[in-house]
Amino acid sequence: MLRPRVEVALGHDVRPDPVRLEYQRATVSWEDHRFVARTTGLQSSSRLMSIVGANALLELEPGEQVLSKGTMVQALLLSNL
Repeated sequence: MLRPRVEVALGHDVRPDPVRLEYQRATVSWEDHRFVARTTGLQSSSRLMSIVGANALLELEPGEQVLSKGTMVQALLLSNL
């Protein structure tokens, strides 16, 4: 089953991986007529608790620059909002 993909505004600054495409666990909510996403904290593979509250994966292109709050990125929804 394909997951719905939506455009979301970042709810806080996010640092992408400098080399590879990354999927960060996040919570997405509807705020002020748009989807807003906040990561669930540390994203290392050993931090499995960060997936418990996640309802989306942020798709972050590689880059050296921090993505500022409000930046629009793609997200894959894991559950209905």
